Amino acid sequence: MRNIIAYIAEQKIEEAIQEGQFDQLPGKGKPLNLDEDWAIPPEWRSAVRLLKNANVLPDWMESSKIIEQARTHCKNCWQRAENEYPRKKELPTDVFERWFEASLQAYEQAMRQVNDLILRFNYSAPLGARIEVPYPVKQEVERFRNRFAR
Repeated sequence: MRNIIAYIAEQKIEEAIQEGQFDQLPGKGKPLNLDEDWAIPPEWRSAVRLLKNANVLPDWMESSKIIEQARTHCKNCWQRAENEYPRKKELPTDVFERWFEASLQAYEQAMRQVNDLILRFNYSAPLGARIEVPYPVKQEVERFRNRFAR
């Protein structure tokens, strides 16, 4: 049944092309504008487009940007520990331990901040929006401890 409908639709489109019914369509010969955010539900698209043209984002879209910035901060905390670790592990134990605890605390705090932002985002974003996944903090803390152990 589905194949028959597709076949009929293709035939009708082909007939319309041959009759020139598509020749006067606006935008003919121009590239399609695929800039539209397809994660936005169809019923919200015109409102979001209107806000976007006014350089105003809905709260949930602004929150998404903030989450990305916070995730970048988490990655930077890890990268900073990666960069400092070779030098820090050569220091006396008490100095290393202070560095380790401070680095771990910064990383954990950054992840918890992201998770708080994600919780608020997932409650406020429309159903069609991308769902943000929080960090598994306990697993990440354990991974940090294993990676930067002395």
